[in-house]
Amino acid sequence: MVMKSSTHEKVFLKAGEVLIAEKPSRIYTILGSCVAVIMFSPRTGIGAICHAQLAENKETSSRCSDTCPVKCFTQVSKTTQFKYVSCSIRYMVDQFEKRGISKKEIDVKLFGGANVLKSGNNQQTIGHQNIETATKILKNMRLEVISHSVGGNTGMTLYFDSNTGIVHLKRHKQGNPWRPLL
Repeated sequence: MVMKSSTHEKVFLKAGEVLIAEKPSRIYTILGSCVAVIMFSPRTGIGAICHAQLAENKETSSRCSDTCPVKCFTQVSKTTQFKYVSCSIRYMVDQFEKRGISKKEIDVKLFGGANVLKSGNNQQTIGHQNIETATKILKNMRLEVISHSVGGNTGMTLYFDSNTGIVHLKRHKQGNPWRPLL
């Protein structure tokens, strides 16, 4: 789902969504193994954020980050395209370019990718795969990550002020199991 925000709106970004904010907004999301990639243009004040769940679409015959000379987000179902890190990043860059914002003008920040399921092998976790794919695609697109907080064993709540590019985050406490509401 792609959303456009209105003036000074507070928006909750769900998993599998991308938001391109042309007007000032405070966007918040909750991350575990998912990643949020934030892009901001200081010149225009336009910000973008994705909340991606999985690294890539594994249903295709090849990895889209390896074979994507075209915009892969056009080849994935419209209902699921933004659940993938690879498609979300490409879409956001495309949207910035359509607004006359070059890659050199984009500040990029990366968050999330925690090992919240307590897997012993950090190399194979969904969180690690999400971080690895995001980092690889950003590097291949010559986009520099200027700030990040990735990995770990706990989730986080993230707040993004789209008109300033400022990100606030709060790590969740470790050892606080979910309790059912009675």
